[in-house]
Amino acid sequence: MFNHSKKGGGGGYKGRGGSNGGDWKRDGQSSGKPDMHRATCDECRASCEVPFKPNGKKPVLCSDCFRKDDGGRPSYGHSERSDRSDRFEKPSFRSAAPSADNGEVVKQLKALNSKMDQLLDAIANME
Repeated sequence: MFNHSKKGGGGGYKGRGGSNGGDWKRDGQSSGKPDMHRATCDECRASCEVPFKPNGKKPVLCSDCFRKDDGGRPSYGHSERSDRSDRFEKPSFRSAAPSADNGEVVKQLKALNSKMDQLLDAIANME
């Protein structure tokens, strides 16, 4: 069987950072502190640390240049996020109000009750 002691040996997930950044514990929770990597800012050429391993495919920005760039998000000409709130109406997931005329539903229920009574009578007569 497997050796479940905490001392060495055995395979399995060891909770090492990896591409997700940060140390993941066995229960899936993160320590909240990603591994930091030394880099050079592509804009101001300052030495900095970033929470990902630079690979040359994405630009590296120091915290100052990152803030100037608005966190990398395009502004679309708006100064604040709240400006966008009136552009789209929120969808309504409420069901339609019940019809005031339930006459047809009442008829169908009475017909079903009648058929159920007939089936129950037929079953009772078989015994």
